[in-house]
Amino acid sequence: MPQLPDLNAEHTFHVDLRGLVDLLSQHLYASPRVYLRELLQNAVDAVTARLALDPEAPRTIRISTRGGELRVQDSGVGLTERDVHELLATIGSSSKRGDFELARSDFLGQFGIGLLAAFVVADDIRVVSRSVRDADAPVVEWLASSDGSYTIATLPPEAHPEPGTTVYLTARRGSESWLEPGRVLEIARDYGSLLPHDIAVDGRPINAEPAPWLATHYSSRARADALAAHCEQVFGFTPLDAIPLDLPLVGVRGVAYVLPDAISPAHRAGHRVHLKGMLLTDRAERLLPDWAFFVRCVIDSSALRPTASREALYEDETLAGVREALGAQLRDWLANLAAESPDRLSRFLAIHDLGVRALAVHDQ
Repeated sequence: MPQLPDLNAEHTFHVDLRGLVDLLSQHLYASPRVYLRELLQNAVDAVTARLALDPEAPRTIRISTRGGELRVQDSGVGLTERDVHELLATIGSSSKRGDFELARSDFLGQFGIGLLAAFVVADDIRVVSRSVRDADAPVVEWLASSDGSYTIATLPPEAHPEPGTTVYLTARRGSESWLEPGRVLEIARDYGSLLPHDIAVDGRPINAEPAPWLATHYSSRARADALAAHCEQVFGFTPLDAIPLDLPLVGVRGVAYVLPDAISPAHRAGHRVHLKGMLLTDRAERLLPDWAFFVRCVIDSSALRPTASREALYEDETLAGVREALGAQLRDWLANLAAESPDRLSRFLAIHDLGVRALAVHDQ
């Protein structure tokens, strides 16, 4: 008869990695496209950690799609062999919890499961890394499979001449389209257009220009044109007006675009929310008060909390406060129109009188 385990002994969980990856792809993440967001997010966090040690360090991330293989290379802090064991091979562990001596709030990622998202499109992950914190540490290679097995090896210095990390993926059968060059460029631009680092896909920058509401070199007319073009690109309409949004206390900056046509108050199209530059969602519905259905927003925040999937906002006191404060800025915009630009106010009211009536019901 097989030996039964000792009932009084301490035991550890055994994780079915393939089952966990299926759970992530089917129930946590809305689309396989998040694999690239997680890789980009890890790269940005690695660069952020290195800048904390050396503010003059390079801040580059290069994504390559050559030969059917995806490669994401960063100039970040890198990993030692011990880091690889503790961070990559332990589900739920995270370098964002103090291992690199940087506060969690400075990092994009928070949950320590991001690299697993790569298994949504690939059966194997290869990571090659060189640590900037230990000049004598060898280059480390981590090879992991979706069946839960992994190997670690040390490589000669020429395998990764500069500090940083490179992640290699080859698509599993049926997932090849997610690693196609055009699609990778599109996804990277969508997620990373507001990130502050030098990021390129196959040599093409994804964030060459700052957001139009952040740029300082525009004239008033050029800024209005840039904002209109941005709204066309993001939402598909030319705005009636663009309202700057700025809440310094909670690190929120962005713009609210006024819809050019009347819309039903029951319609709840989403807003576009970035966290520290990385796109969180383009379907945020509870960012503004209910009466503000006549605008679509794009914001970047350093204080709002994401859900575990990092695809929605966590409803808490901070979000409630931001919602109220953004509503106040929209209300102030209307008051300024009444005082300074009656013609523009008249054009607005001719289209969105229902929005003002809804505001009157909620705000004395």
